[in-house]
Amino acid sequence: MKRRSFLAGTASAAFGHTSLAQRAVAAKTKTLIHVPQANLTSLDPVWTTALVTRNYAAMVFETLYGRNEQLDPQPQMVEGHQVEDNGLRWTMRLRDGLAFHDGEKVLARDCVASLQRWMKRDAIGQTIAARLEALEAPDDRTIVFRLHQPFASLPYALAKTQPTPVIMPERLAQTDPFKQIPEVIGSGPFRWVANEYVAGNLAVFAKNERYNPRPEPASFAAGGYPHHSRRRHCGQRADSRRGRLVGLAGAGPAADAAQSIRRDRRANRHLRHVRRTTAELSARPNRQ
Repeated sequence: MKRRSFLAGTASAAFGHTSLAQRAVAAKTKTLIHVPQANLTSLDPVWTTALVTRNYAAMVFETLYGRNEQLDPQPQMVEGHQVEDNGLRWTMRLRDGLAFHDGEKVLARDCVASLQRWMKRDAIGQTIAARLEALEAPDDRTIVFRLHQPFASLPYALAKTQPTPVIMPERLAQTDPFKQIPEVIGSGPFRWVANEYVAGNLAVFAKNERYNPRPEPASFAAGGYPHHSRRRHCGQRADSRRGRLVGLAGAGPAADAAQSIRRDRRANRHLRHVRRTTAELSARPNRQ
């Protein structure tokens, strides 16, 4: 495959309306190797709007609501919501069985602290804060927004992807929003493997055995995210012998990595399929 063909098939850097959980590999694949369009330098999706951080956050964290392929907000971590008092009171209830990667239960107070941090960095979050009388957690699974001015688009705002209103443990959410979090703990389908991280070279994600997916099929950033691999390696130096390679859209490092992999005679590459922004290359050992 010529370089210009690879670039033509992966020109866009936005996800479009496809699912963020597209099936990339067969169920038997243990490791998925992903070459992002840029280095993963920031691990805080509230601190930055970088696309590569947004994508990483979709694996590690969850949000109260997620946008489907029609960009409509759908309940994600919550069962749903109830609106009362002419739109001045929103009550949301967390789904049962949600747990962070460290084994602790996801509690409403974690959500309150996480959203308060996000609101200090995001323009829409600041709009909510200006109308907010109180954001409360009356019990472990209930979140209450009390407003002094209605905000009908609240679920849309909580389903944002950049900056992402991710939910993290309260102790991490208390980090200054203008500083990056010191530790990565979420409740998403993959957990962050901090001791294998090499900035600019390798980022490793391992399957979260505690992940509790929604029953609905994945649709962009909404629905359940089934596991199709046990580990994911992201970095600019991909080794096609260690797993199945997925090259994210865009030129630059991702395209350069693909060029390097094509020179690897120990693997057989072919373009599997291209969806708006993602080209998936399957690496199969040569039979010699």
